[in-house]
Amino acid sequence: MFVGRKITQEFKMPRHLVSIINNSFPHTRQNIRKITSQNRFCSSDNKVPEMETQIERFLKEEPDFMKRLNSDFAQPYTDIYKILSPLPKDVKKSGSPLLDLNANTVLEKPGFDIKKIIANIDKVERNAKARNSALDVDFKEIPKLHKRLIILDKEIEKYQQWNNEVKQHDDDQNDTTLEGNKNINFGKCILAILSAVKNEVEQLFYLNLLQIPNETHHEVTTEGMNETDGKILEVVGQKKKFEHEIFDHIYIAEKLQILRQRDLVAYTGPRNYYLIGAGAELEQALIQYTLSKLQSKNFTLMTTPNIIRDGVFEGAGLEAGKMDEMVYSIKGTERNFSLAGTSEIGLCAYFANQSIPHKYLPLKLCCISTCYRKETGSRLDPRGLFRVHQFQKVEMFGVTANETGTESQELHEEFVSIQKELYQDLGLHFNVVDMPSGDLGLPAYRKIDIEAWFPGRNKYDEISSASNCTEFQTSRLQIIYEKDKKFKYAHTVNATACAAQRLIIALLENGQQANKTVALPDCLVPFMYGKKIIKFVKPWTMKYIGPKLSHKKHVTPADILYGSEE
Repeated sequence: MFVGRKITQEFKMPRHLVSIINNSFPHTRQNIRKITSQNRFCSSDNKVPEMETQIERFLKEEPDFMKRLNSDFAQPYTDIYKILSPLPKDVKKSGSPLLDLNANTVLEKPGFDIKKIIANIDKVERNAKARNSALDVDFKEIPKLHKRLIILDKEIEKYQQWNNEVKQHDDDQNDTTLEGNKNINFGKCILAILSAVKNEVEQLFYLNLLQIPNETHHEVTTEGMNETDGKILEVVGQKKKFEHEIFDHIYIAEKLQILRQRDLVAYTGPRNYYLIGAGAELEQALIQYTLSKLQSKNFTLMTTPNIIRDGVFEGAGLEAGKMDEMVYSIKGTERNFSLAGTSEIGLCAYFANQSIPHKYLPLKLCCISTCYRKETGSRLDPRGLFRVHQFQKVEMFGVTANETGTESQELHEEFVSIQKELYQDLGLHFNVVDMPSGDLGLPAYRKIDIEAWFPGRNKYDEISSASNCTEFQTSRLQIIYEKDKKFKYAHTVNATACAAQRLIIALLENGQQANKTVALPDCLVPFMYGKKIIKFVKPWTMKYIGPKLSHKKHVTPADILYGSEE
């Protein structure tokens, strides 16, 4: 069931004013539509003059009145003269891709529980600081902004009523004089100006609210600011003992010739790679093994788009100010699109503006996708498969009800138990870690990471993550469920089932043998065409012929076309 908003514009009006009026609060929107649909910005011959000209004239003819409007309703948050003179020619971008979706009538505004936030503003601020979030937000300003919006709403309502009374009086008296039209236009100018002010104040209000993180589970430690401060909940398996020298996955894979990164930077940039032969087979085997496990547990398989609007990224929890350093933006698109770093983004878009009948919940979905990450904020692991720009992943995603308050927590625990089962069958030793508040980001209420032991790296590192996002994503993207003809925000849960490249590293380093082969776990053999080990198989050979070689060894187009002179 579609629950979005699409307004039919049957009258001609400048786009920025249409946006301003359409973005009024729900309880005033209907009255504003009534006023604008009357299309009274007309002269006696029914031609529609430029609204900008009328407002510009109003600004000049009513300077004292405009000063009062500015001081009482706009300042200190905005300035009427700046936002209306000269008037913008198009809808102005807000600085939030999610709010821009609202401006284009794609989504309603985020469904924040504003009363709860304001009533607990000190607690909200402490939670944000513990999570190292909302560092630019002045929390004391949030209640003030909300109060200003209430005042603006009342003032807009007053002039709507005044405008209707003037129109009714003119209609009753059959007044078509210039003075009658002037009275109507006077009210409409004030409404347009106040609505523009409200739009600016409301935008600032929501930009602050969008930086506020989710609430935090009471068992999460609030003392840590990074992954090293997590609390170990469980240790599974033991470190494998080796009787030979231990190598890292780069050395192993290059010796087996199943990985190539050499001579690629000029063509693909850094942090890219080719998997060859058994390396590519292992990637696909991990994916198919994971899918077989998930489908046996009643997951529904899906595929998702990788090119998605930036507003969905922000709705899913990626901060607008950090998008440039984390995701690849698609150039040349009319509206902002980016490459998804996880299928979680595409699945959030799938459910946006949708209502799900309660009887179908919980939904358990799994999705294979190519994930794209910039990794610009890290200089770690410049070589190898651990931190790359592109990788394959199988994601688990769930949508639950929120009747008892425990549904999403139960699904979160189920996802973690599936992760443990997957990695135990692969023969890995790992820790289950409850991540600290400083590592939760914006959306997660609680996040559990699984950190496997990598002998070649001589450390534990993350191979998967599972997050309970409660209603953080659903309230921003309008993902709801219906029960007994009542609507509530659903909860979402996401978890990595298989980050293929990191699991390849773990299997190569833990499965390395003294005879330079790699032993594979039994669960993968059916998906590896019966192979139990990966061994060196001599592939085709190539040699570099490019311009970096000496003149004698370099092969030029002339050599190819006309032959060497030697």
